[in-house]
Amino acid sequence: MSTVEVKAPDGKMRLTDVADIQGYFSELFSQFRLLRQRPFKMWLAQVGKDRIDEITDPELTIDRALETYLKRIFKRMDKSEITGDSS
Repeated sequence: MSTVEVKAPDGKMRLTDVADIQGYFSELFSQFRLLRQRPFKMWLAQVGKDRIDEITDPELTIDRALETYLKRIFKRMDKSEITGDSS
């Protein structure tokens, strides 16, 4: 979190808190007592940021889906090569 000076409706410059999306999610999740594990909170914040990025740029969703699909296909191919199964 950081602060930025912005012009208020009354015309005066005021400091306000700002955060990027990942910082916002990190702050949000830090409020929950059950989520005290830092690595889990950081992962959750990253996933939240990634999904919002995908909403603003749908091509990222397609890229992620294709990457996941190819990983699964190659994993199946490797397994069939080891067992000698052709199905």
